[in-house]
Amino acid sequence: ELNEAAMWNLANDPASLVLLTQSPEIKESLLALHASNGGFTARATNGAYEIEEDVTSFYADGYFNGDIGDMTWSVVTGLRYSKTEQTSNGTMQTIVGLDKPVEMSVNLVPRYEGFQAVAIDNDYDNWLPSISANLNITDELILRAGASKTITRPTLTDLAPALSINSTTTDLRTAKGSNPMLSPFESTNFDLSLEYYYDEASMASVAYFRKSVDNFIIRTNSIENFDLQFGEQWSDFDVNRPVNGESAAVDGIEANWIHTLESGFGVQINATFVDSNAELDNSNPDQVFALEGLSDTANAVVFYEKGPYQLRIAYNLRGEFLETQINPYAGEPIYVDDYEQIDISGSYEINDNMSVYFEGINITESTVDKHGRFDNHFIYYGDYGARYALGVRASF
Repeated sequence: ELNEAAMWNLANDPASLVLLTQSPEIKESLLALHASNGGFTARATNGAYEIEEDVTSFYADGYFNGDIGDMTWSVVTGLRYSKTEQTSNGTMQTIVGLDKPVEMSVNLVPRYEGFQAVAIDNDYDNWLPSISANLNITDELILRAGASKTITRPTLTDLAPALSINSTTTDLRTAKGSNPMLSPFESTNFDLSLEYYYDEASMASVAYFRKSVDNFIIRTNSIENFDLQFGEQWSDFDVNRPVNGESAAVDGIEANWIHTLESGFGVQINATFVDSNAELDNSNPDQVFALEGLSDTANAVVFYEKGPYQLRIAYNLRGEFLETQINPYAGEPIYVDDYEQIDISGSYEINDNMSVYFEGINITESTVDKHGRFDNHFIYYGDYGARYALGVRASF
């Protein structure tokens, strides 16, 4: 009798396959086995999933302009309606019972059904208005304002129909899963900027922005009652899933200055300062939500651009930020320390179709440092060194 599992393992080893196919009988068996398993075609495993989305949208917009004295203005308005119908397809292995093999033991052994195909439907709709306005105070001075509502959909991983059992005892039963019923983030945005174009290739600007976001997705634990056979008393599980519900606001100020000289030399400086009501309180270990990746940033660039030559030296600074609120190894947050980096680049245009270039990334060999809830909780040190490149660009 043919042992299909053993034959399949052998068939995936090229050396074994060469030896085995020397026998006509075994060769025919292998060909039949490959054909019955779809040949070498990739097949979905039990952990695979597929998210289907059907999105129907309608959009209307309007354009307006006019004058206020010597000043001209323009307004663009829009409204989008979006209807999303979503299906999360996959396979799940359902727990149907818990066995206690030893009467005095606290450990329970789960019993499962085989993997079964599941399809979970979800739908939602969104009204997304927007308005953008410009006021040309003078030919050089422009005031801009905008307001809009936008959405960001959940990740595919969070939408997967998945559930895994972590521990099963008489005292504690835990599981971790996803949530196909998630709604997208909803952000209400406001921007206001003043821009001064005082020369042909020079300008200065300052801007304020605010983003108010609802339906943030966070992972949280809740008690779920599983439908176990025989009505077992251990049917309550502490399940960790992503859920909607948190809200946060981010306020920020951006400043930008570009100044170019007739000689080709110039300087560009910009900085962004942000603040939020959803920052992590390090003194509160029970806090379950904070914005990740939020930090002040600044860049300063000195450049030369004239004729076929280009040269740039850039200084980049990013302030300390929360990388992840939950460290998978210790359940604690991870912060990335202040980081600064200097990059250089240059190029020479040989003709309209070809140029040579060089670049140096992190030429001062800055390191990446990470810490935990407090500064003295060392977590990570990364020394990536400097990276240099020399190349040719061509277009045809």
